[in-house]
Amino acid sequence: MNLKLIVALVADELTDSVLDAARAAGATGATVIPGVRGEGLKPGRSFFGLELSAQRDMLLFLVAGPKSRRFLRRSLPPAGWIAIPVPASPSS
Repeated sequence: MNLKLIVALVADELTDSVLDAARAAGATGATVIPGVRGEGLKPGRSFFGLELSAQRDMLLFLVAGPKSRRFLRRSLPPAGWIAIPVPASPSS
């Protein structure tokens, strides 16, 4: 089975709208880890315009591999997020 784990870091004010859009894109569930925060060697940095020192919510979605790109396009807002698709396989 070809699965992708989508790890999305979103601004906390966008979490509910991203979850609603993910459901509309076919998601049957998600794991939300609230209040995650990244730290670097030099504080105050940003990554693609998203301030990393601010607290974010981490959203985890398990999606069928062939549907992952479509899922990303339909469920995440145009700004205020970082998403990383990671290959995943069921444990035996």
